Amino acid sequence: MNDATTFGPAESSHMEQGTDTGTIETTVDIAASPERVFAALTDPQELAAWWGSDETYRTSDWRIDVRPAGEWSARTIDSSGNEGSIHGEVIVVDAPRVLECTWHASWDEIASTTVRYELSPAIVRDAPGTRLTVTHTGFNGFVACAGTGASYTTALKSVLETLAHAMTVRRAFVSCAA
Repeated sequence: MNDATTFGPAESSHMEQGTDTGTIETTVDIAASPERVFAALTDPQELAAWWGSDETYRTSDWRIDVRPAGEWSARTIDSSGNEGSIHGEVIVVDAPRVLECTWHASWDEIASTTVRYELSPAIVRDAPGTRLTVTHTGFNGFVACAGTGASYTTALKSVLETLAHAMTVRRAFVSCAA
């Protein structure tokens, strides 16, 4: 599935769902430095502020140990009020370029998948920014990828749109304060 959406001037996303390969990948350009975006991906307070949406689920009580073999977790509550959790283990940390973790959601039937965040410098709104590519692998024929992947891609896209918006707003604030 290919879907391109425009967030505003020079901010864009692209998502592909590879049902045969068990991979979902999306890319978004964010008006903030790779260091700033990496911080938003690894700080518990920031994760709670932007991860999730009213249509999918909200998160709280984030815990993350940002080092290889470190654990991460968060509580979730969906739009119907059902509580759950997401958790995993950090595999790779190369700040501010790469963060890779295992992923398990309490509502999924599969044991674990892998999420890789790759950050690279990009020009966003004629200024230095970040291209964030998120690759989620390991579905290997599981229904979430093959059958209901559309809802997952919508959720991931919503999360990244929220992050992109938050980072754009924060970048403006940070440059004013500097």
